[in-house]
Amino acid sequence: MLFALRKIIARRIPAGSFLRHALAVSSGVTFGQAILFLATPVITRLYSPFEMGTLATLTSLAALILPFATLRFDVAIGIARDDAEAENLTALTLSCTAGIAGVLALLVAAVPGSWWIERGMAASAVELRWALPLLVAAASLDTVMQRFGTYRQAYKALAVASVTRAVGASVVKIGAGLAQAGVLGLLAGDLCRQLLGTGTIARVSGLSVRSVLSRLRWQELLATARMHRRYPMYTLWGSFLNIAGLQAPVQILSWRYSPAESGLYSLGLGAIQAPIGLISAGISNAFISRIRKGEQAGRLPDMVTSMVQALAGIGAPWFALCCAWGPDMVALVFGGRWREGGMYLAFLAPWLYIMFVFASCSMVLNARDMQGKDFGWQLALTSGRIGALCVAGAFLSARWAVAAFALVSFIMLGCYQIWVLRIIGVSLRTTFAYALRELSMYLLPVFAIVLLVWRDALSVPLGFGLSLAVVAAIVAVRFRANPVFRFFS
Repeated sequence: MLFALRKIIARRIPAGSFLRHALAVSSGVTFGQAILFLATPVITRLYSPFEMGTLATLTSLAALILPFATLRFDVAIGIARDDAEAENLTALTLSCTAGIAGVLALLVAAVPGSWWIERGMAASAVELRWALPLLVAAASLDTVMQRFGTYRQAYKALAVASVTRAVGASVVKIGAGLAQAGVLGLLAGDLCRQLLGTGTIARVSGLSVRSVLSRLRWQELLATARMHRRYPMYTLWGSFLNIAGLQAPVQILSWRYSPAESGLYSLGLGAIQAPIGLISAGISNAFISRIRKGEQAGRLPDMVTSMVQALAGIGAPWFALCCAWGPDMVALVFGGRWREGGMYLAFLAPWLYIMFVFASCSMVLNARDMQGKDFGWQLALTSGRIGALCVAGAFLSARWAVAAFALVSFIMLGCYQIWVLRIIGVSLRTTFAYALRELSMYLLPVFAIVLLVWRDALSVPLGFGLSLAVVAAIVAVRFRANPVFRFFS
């Protein structure tokens, strides 16, 4: 069966094609993500929402610091013009990270815990603040290696690294949970997830410690920094605002309510992104490495349309189920104490669907040196998201604060992506409207079944089973008539 499938892929998807590279990344990534997803129900029964919320508070803070650690020079690695530029950018990014991580380590050691607590950080997270420099450095190294592997088109190495990380992180978290290590076990697993596999990517990509060290000359580093100065000037702030919009709920929920709410939110966010999020990353990496070639050949609008339609076809069934059945799915898979995380999942689904389908399109703005205009949009997006969350959090429960955040995020992100698609020059009918139609095709019949369950016309198990059957039938009809790989032919 596997041999037959391989023959079909070889015949229908040419070697060296966009989709073949995307599949090379996505296959390993999907397998790795499946391992993490299968391990998560065990992990959620070994750790409490409070413990996972404490880790989420630390990792979200590290994510907010990450753009300043890399100064976003890493973004340019994937679209570098030649090997020398890619290696210079790698050395520059790692140098910036080493400096910021060192300063952060001194800050963490010098500032007492009471100062952090007074500024809203949970006491459980303050006790582990020493891990912040490690988390930032690990995340930066992971990002740099992913970018360099993409530049060298080392897609198989990226796939192998994804599987290695998934296995390592799962084993460490489960083992530490059985040993009742608490948040420290989660922290160790998270570091494994970021660091394992980087050696494989470096070896296959031809990146060695010696080659990086040979680039550590002040003149070369400064010249590279000047050449790519638009990234720290504009992309950095845009990335920070985008990350802030995504991570703000974790920090605000921890500060306004408790780390347990942060844990529930993080599980809901992770549950919806885990099964297909890295599939998007695999396709996106293949797309990013071909932006310049697509521009030169005049095929970029066609590439974007193909990518958007493929991602919409892949993502719509899953996001529709999450939106309609989030609480029941989470309670069934992860345990009853995580049910509220499923409510968060349902609220976040429409916004994350738009992000899933269109996230890579904004990379075209970097290739066209339009970081300044993008920054204005990111500022508006983040201000709207955080403002909605803060206002709702002052008057409402955590559940409805997240609902307000998700609604504003969906509306504002939709407006931003329409602007990006107009810049690229693609038809909104075949991209944005197509994605919304694809989601509605699954969401409407599934919601009709949910309404019958609410009116006690169907039991929950029967309603959920019927929803799965309806979604599977639509998928079969849609993919039979218009298979995903045709979008990339």
